[in-house]
Amino acid sequence: HSLYNKMFGDVDERDNKDFCIVAFEADPEKAQTLRQLSKAYGQLGWRFEVINAAIGDSNGIQEAATGQIPVIRLAEWILKSVSNRRIPPRIYGDYTSMLNQEKGGVILKLDLQGREYIVLPDVITTGAVRDVDLILAAFDTRYAPIQFSETEIGDRYEIRDIEHAATVAGSLISVIKEARTIPTKFEYF
Repeated sequence: HSLYNKMFGDVDERDNKDFCIVAFEADPEKAQTLRQLSKAYGQLGWRFEVINAAIGDSNGIQEAATGQIPVIRLAEWILKSVSNRRIPPRIYGDYTSMLNQEKGGVILKLDLQGREYIVLPDVITTGAVRDVDLILAAFDTRYAPIQFSETEIGDRYEIRDIEHAATVAGSLISVIKEARTIPTKFEYF
């Protein structure tokens, strides 16, 4: 894919040992499957970390059919884990064609089943978006109406219907794409 080639160098010149993938998965069974995949990748020298948690705009606990699931505030995680990451001293591939050679590229792929409407504004307003080179996001209007419970600051948020969901999604896309102070590229599906 040309977008990945631009971000990470030509496919023939890159080495998967140079990448670190972090997957957040709320479903414990799916997380276990991903951990098995992570173990297999680890034997190849690839770094693939799995965090069994949901993503949100605040830390907490979510009730689910499988029990209680931790919720991690994505913006906070980015600011702590991505902003302060260290690039390994040994590089296996040739990344001379890479977009951001100094700090490495960061892609955030989001498929949050409706939570993108609260997570993306938090990632933008905290400044965490500046540590991400590319955001790929799914906007799930099919979940509308959506009600989000209060956070620690007491806000409650609601997506009223599919039309409102589409309007909010369009607004978020515009903010990220048009803001001169946000270097992040944005694609949605």
